[in-house]
Amino acid sequence: MGSYPQTQLVNASWQSLNLATHDKYAGSSSFKTQPSTLSPTPTIRLAPVASPSPSLRVSGTNALGLSLLSRLDDEHLTTTSADIIAIHGINGHAHYTWMVDGNDGPFWLRDFLPHEIPGARVYSFGYDFRVLFSKANWDLTSISRSFLTQLIAARRGRLRHRPLVFLCHSMGGLVLKQALIQARLDERDYPGIKESAKAIIFLSTPHRGSDSVTWPLLLANVINASLAAGSQLWGRARTDLLKSLEKDAGGLHEISVNFRNQAAGIRVVSCYEQNVTPPLNELVVNEYTGVLGFPGEKLIPMMGCDHRSIARFASRDDANYKLIVREIKEAIESAGK
Repeated sequence: MGSYPQTQLVNASWQSLNLATHDKYAGSSSFKTQPSTLSPTPTIRLAPVASPSPSLRVSGTNALGLSLLSRLDDEHLTTTSADIIAIHGINGHAHYTWMVDGNDGPFWLRDFLPHEIPGARVYSFGYDFRVLFSKANWDLTSISRSFLTQLIAARRGRLRHRPLVFLCHSMGGLVLKQALIQARLDERDYPGIKESAKAIIFLSTPHRGSDSVTWPLLLANVINASLAAGSQLWGRARTDLLKSLEKDAGGLHEISVNFRNQAAGIRVVSCYEQNVTPPLNELVVNEYTGVLGFPGEKLIPMMGCDHRSIARFASRDDANYKLIVREIKEAIESAGK
């Protein structure tokens, strides 16, 4: 791809952000409380919408929304085979996030995974959630509702109860958590989602802060890693959105807490990076912040992976790719018992 303007890394200390000026910006932060017995679920409100940026298009295909990467005739689809859904994170892309060397290398979700699991449908969900000058005006609840609505549309009729396996990179895991919370709150609108969710594989998803790594600092590290990639990004860092993220850091924690109530019966696998992501000097998500602490949660350190490469595999012989495939297969097999 062509060159893009250099982006400025976020000040990880966050102290330099002046929250007093926050209301001047279009990307104001707000919390929404849904009527239910669950704790209120906060959301992030981002800034302003229009048509998708050209950088979100791959080979003329709109990468926003739920896109099917594997093709099967309806008559060959069974009710027991799985639907595998990949969700990217901040500054991510429905295709590029999962591709080695940007858009020039293997796209393992499309090129490898369908061959490993016959009968499975593989999807990637794309949304505009960037800390740059984008024209998107989304909050986390809106993104999650859009995801659920498109997922329901893809699973009508006899396909409604196919097992669901989710692959979430970085803060894409928070999108999914919010979606599963929402599916529980509005079961009539999103029937079958909660019951069909059999496994979630988190790839360097920031689940929690710690005494030494607070939520704002954790978010700053995630943003820094995504901005450092530079390949599919354009414009300068949006300070209004960064201020919103800092203000809503506690809200992201609440989403993770509420998600605990939705995770019963779901196989949870948390994979975390082992290598520092250049030009940072520390892990973005480590063995503490990348773990939920749930009973039965499986933990996988991904050897040789940093925060970006943990979602990219160059061949079917990649040892980390084989780990992910094994987890998907075991989840599908367990769902059929």
